[in-house]
Amino acid sequence: MQLGREHLVRLPPKDDLMFPYISKELIEELDKRFPDRSPTYDETHTALMWRGGQRSVVEMIKQLHEDQLSSDLGE
Repeated sequence: MQLGREHLVRLPPKDDLMFPYISKELIEELDKRFPDRSPTYDETHTALMWRGGQRSVVEMIKQLHEDQLSSDLGE
C-alpha cells in the first residue's frame, strides 16, 4: 500500500524546536545500550527494523547534542 503526501507529518522549522539539554553521559549510556552493530545472519527482519529504529533515535540525539555544543561555542 502506498501512502500519499497527506500522511506526511510536517515538522516546524529547526529554530522552533526546543530540546532539553543532552549530557555526554546520556550519549555514552545510549551508545552502550543501543550499539551501532551489523545485523546477524539469524536476525529477523522485524528485529532488524526495531533495532534500526532504536539506533536512529540515538543518532538523532547525538546530532542534537553536537548542535547544542556548537551553539554554546558560538558556532
